[in-house]
Amino acid sequence: MPAVSKKQAVAMNIAKAVKQGEATAKPGSPSAQIAGSMKPADLNEYAGTPQRGLPMRKTPRVVSKGITKMPFKKR
Repeated sequence: MPAVSKKQAVAMNIAKAVKQGEATAKPGSPSAQIAGSMKPADLNEYAGTPQRGLPMRKTPRVVSKGITKMPFKKR
């Protein structure tokens, strides 16, 4: 599954670098959590997505009148 936005591709590249030991991340940070929870093959797939033509951020989806829903769960 390729990345759906530039921000997601960049986040996966950072997590990939953390997983490979090329970068360090604070414990509990989003990049450390992503690196710890994903398989290297999945990280490579997301990080290898060409960023040309991708939106900077995924746009929210309109569910009904005036109500928007993001395609991911908020924490």
